[in-house]
Order: sequence, then structure tokens, then C-alpha cells
Amino acid sequence: MKSKVMPRGAGIVLFASLLLATCLSTGTANAQSLQGKFTLQHTARWGQAVIPAGEYRFTLDPGAAPALVVIYDANTGRRVAFVSSPIAEGNAKGGSALLIGRRGNQREIYSLRLAELGETFVYDPQLAHNHGVQEADAEEVPVLHAGK
Repeated sequence: MKSKVMPRGAGIVLFASLLLATCLSTGTANAQSLQGKFTLQHTARWGQAVIPAGEYRFTLDPGAAPALVVIYDANTGRRVAFVSSPIAEGNAKGGSALLIGRRGNQREIYSLRLAELGETFVYDPQLAHNHGVQEADAEEVPVLHAGK
């Protein structure tokens, strides 16, 4: 019976590939999404998506860069939109909420504040830092934490 001997370089590549696959699967198993829910009383733009009034749930992977929020209709479970935020600020003062401002007649979700993480994810920096938004135009929609 003949045995095949793998060239030394191929063995190292195979070992490295297995090690990488193990590390990635461990990281995936340990990564947990944050889940929450909210109710919009009015249609609002969130990033490029327009979210109609209604009840929603969402998931957020806080370890992803950029942070990605996937939004689902709470009644049907259908995915409505996904938005990403390249900006996460460690200044979550107050309860978890969607922060909404106005640009003209359009309501804009400019930040998602998550007290559980101590972070605020910014989707529209201009509105988030009160450039062009009057206090009277600002709204906070409570976000209920549904677990990790």
C-alpha cells in the first residue's frame, strides 16, 4: 500500500486554513446581535430607507463595522430595510431611543441611542449634532430592548 506524502508547504497551508476556519466559526458563535423594537407614529426616512408608521423590531450587530441595523415589520416578520452607521459615539445619555429630526417636511431618523451599549449610532451627522435642527423639531421614539 502506497501512502501519499503531502509537500511541506501544502501541509502548512492546510493547517493555516483549518485554524482560520476554527477562529472564524468561534467568533461567529460568540457574536451576539442586540434586538429591540419600536413604534413609529409617522413615516420617517432612515438612511436611504423610508419607514412607514407602524410597529417594528430590529437586530443590530454592535461588533460589525459599520454597524448594521436590520429592520423587520413586527406583525409580518418581513424585512423592511437595513441601514448602516459608520459612526458610533460613546455618549448614550438617556434611555434607548430613535432620535428623529426634520429636514423640510420629512422626518429623518438621525441616530439610534442604545443605553444598553452606552453608544449612539449616527446616521445623519448634520442632524445629530443639531446643525439645522430646532429643538421643537426633535423627537425621541423609545426603543425597547428585547435581548441579546
